[in-house]
Amino acid sequence: MNIHDAWRQIRGTAAEKVLLNSHSAGEPCFRSVYGAGVTDERSAIAAAQQLRAMGLAVRENSMAGELELTGEGKELAEMVVRSRENGPERWEDVQRAMLRFVADTSPGRAFEILDSTHALVDGRAITQAEAEMALDFLTSNGLLQTIRTDQADDLRPRVTNNGMYAMHEPNIRDYVERGFVSVSNDYSTNTNVSGGTVGAVVGGQGNTTSVAQNISRDERTQVLALVDRVLSGLNDSVEDASLRSKVHEIKAEAEGRGTSKAGILSKARDALLLASATEGGRSVIKWIGQIISSLGG
Repeated sequence: MNIHDAWRQIRGTAAEKVLLNSHSAGEPCFRSVYGAGVTDERSAIAAAQQLRAMGLAVRENSMAGELELTGEGKELAEMVVRSRENGPERWEDVQRAMLRFVADTSPGRAFEILDSTHALVDGRAITQAEAEMALDFLTSNGLLQTIRTDQADDLRPRVTNNGMYAMHEPNIRDYVERGFVSVSNDYSTNTNVSGGTVGAVVGGQGNTTSVAQNISRDERTQVLALVDRVLSGLNDSVEDASLRSKVHEIKAEAEGRGTSKAGILSKARDALLLASATEGGRSVIKWIGQIISSLGG
């Protein structure tokens, strides 16, 4: 897996936050450091194990549970940081800020954002060039409408219906390129939405949304294949009994009717925690991590 694919898997999730926290620390760090800002302790531990399973962090080698990024993990973290400074992440944030500014204030001009409280994005003021780039993207893709004259092209802005949905999408550009079809993954830092295509995302900034989506036939097949690999890789030791039981729960969930991704993801994260505690568990943790990744978790 290249780092671009890895980023697509963890973007907006607790794993991305843990990755950046660890990169900022600059050295192997404890849970109190890498888990800063993550919803709860369990999510932070599961995110750390996901990074290890993906090869972005080194395998746990002490009972203290420090997290240390691999070369690939550091490379990805640096890519994310650069993107947030002057790249797609920054452009996305400015686009979202402009949509919210127009929706909240109904201004006479879109560029009035530069003199408003909405101009501060991630601690940095929006520049004129950034505002112009955002307006061009939003109007070109039908998310924002303005009246254009010879003197100005940002008069009487109005957020379109697609623009209203875009404000609550995890990635505006992806939403546009999908043809305005909402897809919600499990962004564990602030929401509980499992993968799948839904008609719209219910919410607002900071809200918690719970959407249960059934897994597809291909996803079911992949999960069951990975479960079999985990079970075949575990021995019959007493210390792994709890992990084997949890993996059997995942298998039963995947084989049932109307299986929800949320149910499997919850059990798989529990399995990650159990696996990290034993030598036998650590030998199969890669496959558990792939169960989570295969469902967009």
